[in-house]
Amino acid sequence: MDTETFWAKAMALTESKMMRWSTMATYWAAMRAGKKYLDLPPAQTDILMTRRLEHKAQEEAALTPRAAITPEQMRLLIQHLSHTAAVMATLTFILGQRLGDIAKLHTEALQLVQLPGQHTLAIPFLEGKVIPKTGSYCLHLAASNPVVHDLIKLQQSMSEHKYLFPEDCQDEIASTIQVFHTDTVKYDVRALRRGGLQEMARMGLSLDELRVFSRHPSDSMLLRYLQGGICLAHQAGLTTGTADAMIDAIRRH
Repeated sequence: MDTETFWAKAMALTESKMMRWSTMATYWAAMRAGKKYLDLPPAQTDILMTRRLEHKAQEEAALTPRAAITPEQMRLLIQHLSHTAAVMATLTFILGQRLGDIAKLHTEALQLVQLPGQHTLAIPFLEGKVIPKTGSYCLHLAASNPVVHDLIKLQQSMSEHKYLFPEDCQDEIASTIQVFHTDTVKYDVRALRRGGLQEMARMGLSLDELRVFSRHPSDSMLLRYLQGGICLAHQAGLTTGTADAMIDAIRRH
């Protein structure tokens, strides 16, 4: 089958809603992996279709709504969580971190420090998804932030434990956040991180400043992760917008 005939069939499948581009791209990648395993040479059609499917899958992802918790939803969420889980969810949101990385915070590592003109709580990240690649890092919260008081109390109560948050907190947050599900958008724990980063963007943080929190290696990767920002940019007609245009779309939302 030639490339154009195959592509026409692929278009028909997606237009009829029988298969998403991302699903088709996954199946195609599996097929190519099987051919490689069997030492079968790739056909020109294979290569061209791979490029087309990857492109369409990326476009599809950019236009697919990704849930992001808003400050208003955060206030509702913490009302339905135990106190410790509420502290964990709040910290995830205000620092724009992965919930799994927050779960790996070492109890003894938290420390009140004096920075130039500001008293802060230093929060070192010694374990987590990006640590093997980038090394440990440290974020700071102003000592006046209400969550700092809660973190110090938690640190004292968990002094005999390696990790600051009990293991069951993640499961509690993951199940409770589902109260925000709609027919078209599903919420999971990533909505905390995404919502926190979007809120920082609305507050005026630059892409470089956002990446201090998100730990993404590039602006483009940060914007792909935000997703909601890309959707807003598309709705504003910025289909080929620059990173700055996309971040402006987030701020205007």
